[in-house]
Amino acid sequence: MICDHCGGPSTPCGLSLTRSLQWMSIVPAKDLPGYNWPSELVECVNIVRDSAEEIGRYCSHPCWSAAEPDWIAALGLTRPYPPAGLAVPCSRCGTLVDRLRVHVAYNLSDECYVEESDGSLSVKPNDEDTLAVLCNRCESPGVEVETQEQTSRPETAPA
Repeated sequence: MICDHCGGPSTPCGLSLTRSLQWMSIVPAKDLPGYNWPSELVECVNIVRDSAEEIGRYCSHPCWSAAEPDWIAALGLTRPYPPAGLAVPCSRCGTLVDRLRVHVAYNLSDECYVEESDGSLSVKPNDEDTLAVLCNRCESPGVEVETQEQTSRPETAPA
């Protein structure tokens, strides 16, 4: 991979900007393998299957920081980096977005490529920030989602 800002070659770790269709759900903490949470319920992000599309790759935080204002302008964001929660303001117009329903989100993932024992590469996310959550008027998901169970996969990490 090549960095979209400096044009330098990829390193094993970097940042990926993605657009995806997602919704949040509330699940019992006991249903999440390997997690011991003090509360009984956890907010989880769910991604509509095959909807995540990488739109930018950066070799470092300085390269992302240099490109970030251009992305904020290109996406028309007035409220980037929304707060956590099940209902947040649209990052463009400010209309409340019900995150329990399918919506468009832009996320920045800090991730590393790891070679598996079979020689294949897999992506291991280190951290993720939500750059934008958009209401359906500002950016429609563009698909009819029949049921969440048929078209999605839950993330294993809570939001």
